[in-house]
Amino acid sequence: PMTSVRRKRRDERLSGLAVSRGLAYGPAFIYGGERNPAVPEYAVPPEGESAEFIRYEKARVETRRQLENLISELGANTYAENAKIFANHLMILDDMSVVSAVKDVIRTEHINVEAAMQRGVDGFRQAFARMNDPYLRERVRDIDDVERRVLANLLGKTESPLALIDHPVILVADDLT
Repeated sequence: PMTSVRRKRRDERLSGLAVSRGLAYGPAFIYGGERNPAVPEYAVPPEGESAEFIRYEKARVETRRQLENLISELGANTYAENAKIFANHLMILDDMSVVSAVKDVIRTEHINVEAAMQRGVDGFRQAFARMNDPYLRERVRDIDDVERRVLANLLGKTESPLALIDHPVILVADDLT
């Protein structure tokens, strides 16, 4: 006799903050977040420093353009509150102490901009992570996101895993900047 195999359906209740109004029903897409791309590290002779500075500035310009587009799109779609996150990212991107830290690492350690970015930003990440204020500690995520965006532009890896979604889903994520 044939027996039917009954597929167990696993229902799980999750709680969190919604980023959109209303109710939704559909398949969940569990998003683990963007991961930092593998970053090469190689020596750069002193005469190559200016080329690394130029690469850094070009990546910052492209990152700024991407963030400004996000802010514009969110503002146009009445998600202006969420656009403030990316306005904060712009401030981090343009923070001269961050820019100087990255350039100083290139200059003193004679390494490429991708590796210098990781080292230069790490000091800021650690400083914010040690702060007593929970709001300021959360800014580590903003620093990480800006670093990830600039590195992706430096490495030419700008496509997000979210771009692969080709049907309606309910996006579930720990952090969705």
